Amino acid sequence: MRCQASPRRTEEEDDVPTTLNSAESSQPSTSSPAEQEPTNGTSLIRPIISPSFVPFLSPSALDSPHPHAPPTASSTIREAIADYLEAEKAGHVQAPGPEVTSTWRILYFRAKQLFKFYWAGLKLLKTNVQDMRALQKGRKLEGWDLTRRELRFVERTQGDLIRLIPFMVLLATLEELLPLMVLYSPWMLPTATILPSQLLRIKAAEEERRRGALLELGKHIKGISQATSPKGVEDLDTLELNQLCRALDLGNFAPDFWLRRRLLSRLEWLKGDDALLRRNSDSSALTIEEKRLALGQRG
Repeated sequence: MRCQASPRRTEEEDDVPTTLNSAESSQPSTSSPAEQEPTNGTSLIRPIISPSFVPFLSPSALDSPHPHAPPTASSTIREAIADYLEAEKAGHVQAPGPEVTSTWRILYFRAKQLFKFYWAGLKLLKTNVQDMRALQKGRKLEGWDLTRRELRFVERTQGDLIRLIPFMVLLATLEELLPLMVLYSPWMLPTATILPSQLLRIKAAEEERRRGALLELGKHIKGISQATSPKGVEDLDTLELNQLCRALDLGNFAPDFWLRRRLLSRLEWLKGDDALLRRNSDSSALTIEEKRLALGQRG
């Protein structure tokens, strides 16, 4: 009689928890050493890049055809509390056990778990920086042809490093202001330190701004004669520049010449991104999260 051997779990696999129960168990990784393969017999190893913003928050809040609406509340502070409780319900942070009974112990426990979440996010950012440098080094020294996912990962990590500067300055000098930054401007945080409900709320605000900008632009276009020839970026008036930049999430609080520069830069970026998408014509290779972000970048 033939028996099919079942794969044995290693000790490392047995030790991996499903939630962020401790600082050690919270250490994320965007690539698995077992999955990495040396390229051309050299010492450089190409990391495996996850399509998700935060791989250890699975499933991604954006990787659903119909993502649930973020919790609403009467104030920003209540919204932040609802975001934390939502993450606790989803298992992204550990919930207090039945032995934690008093109010102060529950508050202390949840504050500690929130700190562990941010610490895990910072460790993920460290791993992302290492992977980004490996990709850049491989591209420079060995001519690696980076995929669209890898290029977007490099851009996202570079943006996280820029956002990390005010985060670390507040943490080192005015740590009492850090909760205000988390409450009122979570978009300034590195992507790995944003709770899933906060990310959904940020994206929902972007969609609302985009919808309003396109409505205003549509009203303006209705008043233009149909015989008018198509305009280039240099021919756009102030209202058109403002609304197009709002729709593309480029910001519109700048002089016209600066808005034109932003718009031209985005159009050049989109041409390169379109070329990458055409090179990989199989749209099924993209996750729902990647498709949603690509559509948002195009207004």
